[in-house]
Amino acid sequence: MPTDGVALILKKISEVAPEFSADKLPMIEREIRRAFGGTRVWIGKAPKQTKTALLGDAMARGLSVPQAAADVGVGERHARRLLAQRCKK
Repeated sequence: MPTDGVALILKKISEVAPEFSADKLPMIEREIRRAFGGTRVWIGKAPKQTKTALLGDAMARGLSVPQAAADVGVGERHARRLLAQRCKK
């Protein structure tokens, strides 16, 4: 059985923002279910951040190239190629 997406979203909101007024959650749920109930709603994936950008972020945090490569999940050699391409542009 599919998971109830509305319940998951509302639960995540209450976890991430505990200061959010809990008495508003039932009203939000009713509005969402009234607008989209019975339909198949498509939620797009978050845009992918490129490995080059992730490497740059890791290095900006002070990691060395080998550490940044491990953090991003690429080999050191590939990381150096990506960083060289980034510098050329």
